[in-house]
Order: sequence, then C-alpha cells, then structure tokens
Amino acid sequence: MTALDLRAQRAAAGIRSSVAASPATPAMDLRGAARMRFMTHASMGVAAAAAAAAAFVIMGSVFQAPSPAPAPPAGTASTTTTVATPTTSLAPSTTAVPTPVPPPSSTTTTTIPATTTSTTTATTPPDTTPPAFKILSPEHNQTFEVKVVTFSGTVEPGATVFAGRYEATVAGGEWSIALTLVPGRNTATLVATDAAGNQTSATVVVFLEVPKEDPPQDWEFTANRVNGSSTKNPPYDVYWGTGKPGTAIQILSEFGSGSVEVDAEGGWEVKVYFPTAPPNDEFVVKVKDFTGAKFTFGFTYIDI
Repeated sequence: MTALDLRAQRAAAGIRSSVAASPATPAMDLRGAARMRFMTHASMGVAAAAAAAAAFVIMGSVFQAPSPAPAPPAGTASTTTTVATPTTSLAPSTTAVPTPVPPPSSTTTTTIPATTTSTTTATTPPDTTPPAFKILSPEHNQTFEVKVVTFSGTVEPGATVFAGRYEATVAGGEWSIALTLVPGRNTATLVATDAAGNQTSATVVVFLEVPKEDPPQDWEFTANRVNGSSTKNPPYDVYWGTGKPGTAIQILSEFGSGSVEVDAEGGWEVKVYFPTAPPNDEFVVKVKDFTGAKFTFGFTYIDI
C-alpha cells in the first residue's frame, strides 16, 4: 500500500467520524462538507481523490434528510433547541509528488565486425610409408666355403642400410656390404631407414662350410736303393724310404715292377724282381708316391 492510499483511508475515516459525531446535521450540509474535504485532498493524487469520491457516495446513500418534526399540539408551549454542529477541520496534507523521470534516450549502437583475413596453408601429411628394400644376393640358405661374403640388393633412394652397426654402401638405389661369416648357420638381418625415420628390415640365412684342412705334413717322401745291380737270376733290388702313412709307393720299370704301403711310422721297403732284364745293360727304375712325386734309379743285371 502506497503513502497516497494510506492518506485516502485516513481521510475517509475522518469523514465517518464527523458524521457519527453530528447525527442531526442535514444531509445537504454533509454533502457540502464532503465536497469541501474532497477538494481539500485533491492534491493527494489520483488514488486519494478516488477514495474521497467513494466516501462521498457512501455518505450520500447512508444519510438522508430527516423528516420534519411533528407540530406540537395546540396550547402547548413551543421549545426550540439549537444543536451546535461541530466542525471538523482537516489540515491539508502535503503529498510529495515524484518528479517525472524522462525516459532514457534510445541510443543505437552499430557494431562493425572486424575484417578477418583467412590464410590457407597447404599441409603435407607426414610420411609413414616404410622404404622399399630387398636383398638380392646371396640367396636364402646358400652355402659358402669362404668366410667373407658380399650382400647386396635394392633400396629406396635416400635411405640408409645397416647390418647391425655396420653401414652398407648405397648408390643409385642399390646397396652392398661385405660381411664375415662363421662356420655353420648365419642369419643376416639388414635394416633400411628412410629420411622420415620409417624402417624396413629383411633377413637372409646362409651357411659356411669350411673344408677340412690336412694336418701339417709331418712326413717326407724319400726313396733309396740297396744294390743297383744283381748277379742273381732272376735279378732284383731292394728299395726303401719314407712317405705318408697308409699311402702306396710304386716301383716301375719296363722289365719289372712292384708296390708297397707306407707303414704307420711313415716307412716303407720292398724287394723288386726284374725277370726279363737284359744282361749287362742298365735300365731305368722309377719310384713314385701317391702325389706323383718320383725318384729315378738305374739297374743292371750282371750275367756271369
């Protein structure tokens, strides 16, 4: 409830009090008093004036002009009674009227969007493709009798090739590297790496078979004869010497031949007969070992 409404209620209450205090006041005087109070409180604003008008209507409907008093009977003294009508004075109210506030001025703000320059940069996707890489030589499961073998093949240009910590030579998309094998199975794994760090590996298995080497030669082939001539019939001669144990020694001539095996100690000896030897005519006798090495002797049958 506003201050104006409160003042209107108080004004209506004052009017009712005045009416109650003066019952004999004629209706027309009450209406005049109401009008006076209504005009007095007109400055209270629209709400107070409406309340005063409502009070005026209510009083107009409640208080009617009284019927005139009956005339006294003839011969009766007439008494006049004067009733003082109390006057209720309403002090004018002071109502603060709010100063009208002008409506806010309408300001239109126009926002100009900033110019945006869009720069499109071409992005190259990262290289994630492993390099092309092949081992062309040696073949898988190939067998060698030499320890140093050259491995070779093809690779993506610009890539490097390693066999463990050893780097291969790369030129024109081809690579090669010499590796040393060990007896038996050898697994060679080579890795190619391109400029982007992508890798491709390849593996090849080869074998090294080292031929058995003959033990150091602790023997020597030698040949000797005992006589060089004979008077016996048939004539013969004795040959002896040294050689590789277990090998054969041959004594050859056109008039008779023989052979013998070198014993475990590396020695040999043999008697050879020449049954068709011409008398008193020297001929050639050759002694050979298994390697083809030979000694040459002369023999004469002496016919007495």
